[in-house]
Amino acid sequence: GGYAPVLRPGAIGHLMLTPRRWRHRGDHYQWLTSFLAARDLQTLTCRVVAWSIIGLGVIALPVAVSTSQYTAMSAPVGIAIVILCTGAMAGVWLRSEWPTWRQSVFCVVLGTLLIAASCVLLPNPILALVGSTAFVVTTAYTVFFHSRQLLLIIGGIQAATLASLAWRLFVADPVMALSSVALVLTINATVACACELALKIAGSEMSHGGIEPLTGLLNRQTFYDEVATLIGSRSRRDDRYFV
Repeated sequence: GGYAPVLRPGAIGHLMLTPRRWRHRGDHYQWLTSFLAARDLQTLTCRVVAWSIIGLGVIALPVAVSTSQYTAMSAPVGIAIVILCTGAMAGVWLRSEWPTWRQSVFCVVLGTLLIAASCVLLPNPILALVGSTAFVVTTAYTVFFHSRQLLLIIGGIQAATLASLAWRLFVADPVMALSSVALVLTINATVACACELALKIAGSEMSHGGIEPLTGLLNRQTFYDEVATLIGSRSRRDDRYFV
């Protein structure tokens, strides 16, 4: 049910390079999970993500109320949807166990769709474009924890939302529409680049800081950190086997 990696003599110095290649080839949720586990940062990360979700949900509640002008039932239905979705996503991160990869993807996709729906339902397109800056939260999370393929999916949802809002505002004020969309895109792109840079810095430090130049092997402290990382990364329910 598990796997047993075999290390040849001299191969252990190559361990530090593996996370870097893995991260650039695709999804790096498991690598970042190990990174946080080795530094006892999983609990803090869970709390930060959970309170971010709750905060966005609280902000979205007035948006759900404002949709009452469309139908008499839209406000209570919207409030119920916001509460249920926010509760489900926050509950995933408030548990004692670190979320699985599927749960993480579920949260980021659902959160993006919830932000998109809240913005589209707002009657005021200017206010909706301001609210779309909340996309920066899901953008940052996806860059940190997941692959560029998932970022493209998230970005597609965001782009469709911005296009819809810009079209509504373009009829009344073309300059405001273009300026608002450009502002939101600039914020998202800047945050994405900053997160990518932080990951590269972390990967560079892990790849080179713990290698003894003479032997090419891990030094003592880095070896202990690697062992803690490997053990910590197996603390999830979906991946507990380690040899």
